[in-house]
Amino acid sequence: ESSLTEIGVDMNSAPELYDYDNDGDIDMFLGSANENIFIYKNIGNADIPQFQLETQTEIPFLGINTKPAIGRLFSNDITDIITGISTGGFQQLH
Repeated sequence: ESSLTEIGVDMNSAPELYDYDNDGDIDMFLGSANENIFIYKNIGNADIPQFQLETQTEIPFLGINTKPAIGRLFSNDITDIITGISTGGFQQLH
């Protein structure tokens, strides 16, 4: 479990908040310069968040300077991650 002050990446921290597990509280996706994207699930609640690194979901390496955008674009059952990539364009995961 981590508070926000204990969570970080090497460089260019790029957080995006989204209720990933659909439990009514906000989870965090954290992009970075060189470390890809991490998912931190809120195992606390909406009033007192406690973030825990999600290790069950594998996100392939997307390149450097990842800044995730999260949503359900094509299905209410599948969360999509879209990020720009350093070579131009973007990458979509679901």
